[in-house]
Amino acid sequence: MQVSFYKKSDTEASISIKIEEVDYKSRVASRIREYSKKASIKGFRPGSVPTSLIQQMYGHAILIEEVNALLVESLEKYLRENEIHALGEPIPVSEKNKAINWAQQRDFEFAYTIGTAGTFSCHLSKHIQVTAYKVSHVAAQTVDDLVRQMRKIHGQVESVAQSASSDVIHGELCYPVQDLKIQAQIVIEKVVEGIRDTFIGLSPNEEVTFDLRQAIQVVTALTGITEEMRDIMLRLGGVAKFTVEKIHRQSLAPLEQGLFDKVLGPEVANSERAFRQELQIRLLQYKQQKADDLLDRSIQAILLQEIAIALPDDLLQSWLLKNNDTVSEDQIGLYYQQYARDLRWSLLAAALSKEYGLQVTQEEVVDEIRRRLQTTFANTEGAQQPTSDDIAQLTQNFLQAENGKHYKRVYADVHARKLMDCIKDQITMVTQEVSAETLDTLASE
Repeated sequence: MQVSFYKKSDTEASISIKIEEVDYKSRVASRIREYSKKASIKGFRPGSVPTSLIQQMYGHAILIEEVNALLVESLEKYLRENEIHALGEPIPVSEKNKAINWAQQRDFEFAYTIGTAGTFSCHLSKHIQVTAYKVSHVAAQTVDDLVRQMRKIHGQVESVAQSASSDVIHGELCYPVQDLKIQAQIVIEKVVEGIRDTFIGLSPNEEVTFDLRQAIQVVTALTGITEEMRDIMLRLGGVAKFTVEKIHRQSLAPLEQGLFDKVLGPEVANSERAFRQELQIRLLQYKQQKADDLLDRSIQAILLQEIAIALPDDLLQSWLLKNNDTVSEDQIGLYYQQYARDLRWSLLAAALSKEYGLQVTQEEVVDEIRRRLQTTFANTEGAQQPTSDDIAQLTQNFLQAENGKHYKRVYADVHARKLMDCIKDQITMVTQEVSAETLDTLASE
């Protein structure tokens, strides 16, 4: 067997594999013997079918199977041993591979094109600067809005005869552009302000027409449709008709101990003032987590800008289009942008881990699972707090579930966190204090 490798460019290469009869002959003979022992053919006792008959009946198919299996093994072994990281899958050179005559040939040659990442340096330095935001305060209005939201969530729902600005209308949506009729709900306060009045003052059995694209600019304005259908509606636009069936209004729960306990847990707050203070503390914690997530995304974006990683774009797009039924040729460009970004980051993360010797131990994974379980029980209202032995048993059960998939997911999470901590130590971090509201603006940009 001969394997030839030719680097056509920094991101593409060709591989040719020559397989001779001596490479596969014993494999084919072994498979034929297996068939003869297992085959059930009229006129022969089980296990006594002549190998010559098996050769005559199945030899051609067995030859193709064994040569292809040997081909895959040889290709994977060559890439592994030579540390060649192929992106996507090796793509057969169809003109050459289709020319094979399985009935007459004894030696075969196969050709593939593979994509690889261009060479890049992943060494970090302090000249790379990233802003880390510290959320210092939350505006009183933001706390007021959250209080109202909690009161609404835990309030009573009632049917009303006429819609107002805070109501939800249930009914049938007719969208002629797609010949679609579905049950949907319109959240009036989420509708774009310019046409919100269209849905106020309606009663059951009334019909209303409106510009669909304008009405559902806010994602949560129209519920009951799939994300794919919403994307189509936003792209096509057109007039829709909505027939009102019922109108629901949610009253606000009173600011009393029952609400405080439902939102925060028993006896955490015993007055409206304490309720607001605790909500403010939790808002700050939530917004700071959001700031930390923004920092991680910013680091990724800046590093991908600083460290250029060339990809075989045309090759990968062709491969994705061939192997993904959900993406059309028109959509592949937009889909590939996100795919290429994620791929570049995974390549960079792997290179950085190797550069800085990052490792995750089993003990670290177990500790993370144990911590998550303890947090879950601590935040579950009314749950009996487990003993250390209980946590140990639950951790073991979690590790063994789904054939180790849980372990792999937690391992990836721990590794990603350690990688980010390592990166932050190597670059320059500039801390800036912001309000929760400013952070929201920054995160949406």
